[in-house]
Amino acid sequence: DVEVLLDIQERPVLYAKEFSTPSKDNITGKIEAWRELSIKHKYSENKLKSRWAFLRKKFRNRLRANYGGDPPSGDIPLDDFEPMRFLIHHIDWDRAERLKRKPISYYPAAYCAPECDVKLEEDVQVLSSDEEGHSSNSHYANLDEYPQPAPEVSLQEYKTDCDSSGTTKDDELFLMSLMPFMTQLSGCQKLRARIRIQQILYEELQKLE
Repeated sequence: DVEVLLDIQERPVLYAKEFSTPSKDNITGKIEAWRELSIKHKYSENKLKSRWAFLRKKFRNRLRANYGGDPPSGDIPLDDFEPMRFLIHHIDWDRAERLKRKPISYYPAAYCAPECDVKLEEDVQVLSSDEEGHSSNSHYANLDEYPQPAPEVSLQEYKTDCDSSGTTKDDELFLMSLMPFMTQLSGCQKLRARIRIQQILYEELQKLE
């Protein structure tokens, strides 16, 4: 681990704040850096990334448990985590505190009708095929106008590297693929679905810490 950490330290693109923006140059730099480390240490890129994510999260959790929301001074001994000292100034301490608080939904409760009880623990219920036949036929004149569901894609079949799939175009395509399903939901169901999606995004942000 120590040798890998030393090599990661020499590649700020993998951890420095200034490289956190998902731009084309930053993504390309990360891909190249992991490829170099994989060749040098004779481990797969996925194994290196997983180990790095585990050590980084453990290091940050230890620091926050010991020092709260303030970064430790340079002379504080870090014991087993000494090789990761270079990460101290690349942790967004304020952001970590913000993420501990429960996020406020962008969509206010007033958006939903008064009789709609928004409960996050409830499942978002999509109409079954029989119910859809009774409630949705009036909206579409023929079968061609029915919203078509997005094709199912297996994660095993999706071989694009995660670091290379973070483009704005990918995000736009994903949001567009949700439209056929959103049109089948009531106002309250749409609200619950949006809040669920927001929660997942916040959870993914927390994993970065």
